[in-house]
Amino acid sequence: MEKERVIYPKFLMDSISGSDALSQLAALLDACFQVSPGERFLNDFPVWDPTFGSSLSILRLGIFYENQLISATSIRICQLKTIENRTIVIALIGATATHPDWRGRGFASHTVTVATQWAEEHGATAVFLWGSEHSLYQQLGFELCGYQMRIPLSQIEYPSKPSKELKLGWHSKIFDLMKLRKSGLNLKESDRKWLEAHKNVQWFYTEHLDQPLAYVAFQRGIDLQLLVHEWGGPIDEVLGIFEKIYKLNLGAMLLISPDQVNSMGISAAHIQKESLCLAKILDPSSILSSYYPQFPIQCSYQDKRWEIHCGLDQFSHLTERKLTKLFFGSPEKGNLVTPSLFPLPLWFWGLDTA
Repeated sequence: MEKERVIYPKFLMDSISGSDALSQLAALLDACFQVSPGERFLNDFPVWDPTFGSSLSILRLGIFYENQLISATSIRICQLKTIENRTIVIALIGATATHPDWRGRGFASHTVTVATQWAEEHGATAVFLWGSEHSLYQQLGFELCGYQMRIPLSQIEYPSKPSKELKLGWHSKIFDLMKLRKSGLNLKESDRKWLEAHKNVQWFYTEHLDQPLAYVAFQRGIDLQLLVHEWGGPIDEVLGIFEKIYKLNLGAMLLISPDQVNSMGISAAHIQKESLCLAKILDPSSILSSYYPQFPIQCSYQDKRWEIHCGLDQFSHLTERKLTKLFFGSPEKGNLVTPSLFPLPLWFWGLDTA
């Protein structure tokens, strides 16, 4: 993209490319996220590393002052599975950071806004992100949405039948099993390299005829600490791996969606739901068409309010944030009372979350 002047004449916004700028990006991320000595931010989030993500549709956007990178946001286009093998085009934002000396000037807001516009131009129906600065993102039209739960592995009832011998480390065939998941990102071959590059994820799996039968991923450095966040395969095998992880890490917990709790037969009666992510919807019609292709759908936007018709249901005067709550639900106060069409199923696996 062409350089664009930002706020003051000496501040320039540009895509981050070239070895010097990319090196500055890595250093900025390490400084802002306070990684442990000897570690790098990109070890935990290699999708933003051009070494592994060169085949992905990614924009790395920065604000420069006298050729020094002082603020950055990255965004990528990908596909999210909805239902019955359908997908929608979405964008994920991550690696958002501003040098401490330059915070409070609106740089992060500006790069996230431009990144969102870029995503819309590239066909994204929604933008998702994970971050603790909720008020900042809510001012930009994002809203907390979706549901997740954290269940202590100590509270799970495990099968009496022992699982197969446990193997440790990444196996290339795990990626093939991950592609079979019915939720989360629609993984493609171009995603293999960055998934394999996670240096701080602990992989566990069992085998049958020298092929991974079930797999589980545990932890990821900066975030997902003591959390099981990826798994697949026969439920009894997966639960057997959970049990072995619990015996090695007594404080380990399972990051899971309410729907998965039910399908896996796990009791979570006293576990509270929490928000899954922040989201901003760009194209509600395409999202609804993917979830409900059998219904007539009309969506209009006027005076910063959405009006939605889906089947026989109609919703009017929806702000951007209320639209997100309607579509994906939210455990936060102020959630809308909705009919059975909503909330729409939404889940991101741990390594999906950039």
